[in-house]
This record gives sequence, C-alpha cells and structure tokens, in this order.
Amino acid sequence: MAKAKGQTDPIKAARTSVKTAGILGLISTGVTVLAVVISLSGAGSFAGLNLSIYSLIDVALMLALSILLLTIKSRIAAVVLFAYFALSKILQFVSAPASITNGLWFAIIFFVGYLQGVFGAFRYHKLRRAALDEQGVKLEVFTEQEKAQESAHSDDPFGK
Repeated sequence: MAKAKGQTDPIKAARTSVKTAGILGLISTGVTVLAVVISLSGAGSFAGLNLSIYSLIDVALMLALSILLLTIKSRIAAVVLFAYFALSKILQFVSAPASITNGLWFAIIFFVGYLQGVFGAFRYHKLRRAALDEQGVKLEVFTEQEKAQESAHSDDPFGK
C-alpha cells in the first residue's frame, strides 16, 4: 500500500519518538555525571544540589534504561525512565526551589520527550506485532523445550 505524499510511516515515527527519549536519557546521564564530578571536586554544589558519590547510582540507572530504550525499545524502560525523571524533578524542585527557575524549561522539554518515548515504545511494539501477524509470523513466548517441560509437569500443580 503506497503512502500519500507527506505521510510518514507510523512505525518510523514511533521509532523516532523512542530514539529521542533514549538520546534525552543519555544527555541526562551525561549532565548528571558532570554534576557529580563538579560536586565531588570541591567546586561546590551544582545548581544548588549537593550531590555525592551515591548519585552515580542515578547515572547507572539512567544509562541502563536509556540503553534498553535505544536497543530493544523497551516499554518498561520507557515508563521507568519517564517516572524516574518526573519523580527526580519533583524532588529536586522541592529540595532546591531556586533550581526551578534555572531548569524549568529543560525539565519541560525532557518531560515531553520522555512521555513521547513512552507512547512511541508502546506504539512501536503494537505496530510491529500487527505487521508480524499480517505476515503470518507468530511470536511464541516459550521455546519448544519450555513447552515440553510445561506439558510434562502439567499434572503436578506445584511443578515438582
């Protein structure tokens, strides 16, 4: 089926939304690393925040979620990254009210980008599944070996 001029491919649009959210996650990760380095170097706090070495946990989490989002377009990673960002911004604005004026516009841009990433990840997988179904490809959750094991233990409710 040919697309009319000016129409975009919906799966490509979904991929773009997911990719944008993943890139925003990597940017956020980089800014957090920079903030931690500045805070730990003794140069003072970063944007009114006192960060410690434990802030590297944030870095690891955001990096892992961003990579999952970029590589497999994970819906779970998209939702967790969005929720984590929203919660961290709420906590940041509550603990350091002066940072509201400094980072509000960036927070809004990232918030919208992450939200679009959530919608894009769900839309991507829905469209992908529909395209595979249309081609007659069935996505099996279990391998043949797991199916055999399941049927062998079907009479035992506890799987022993």
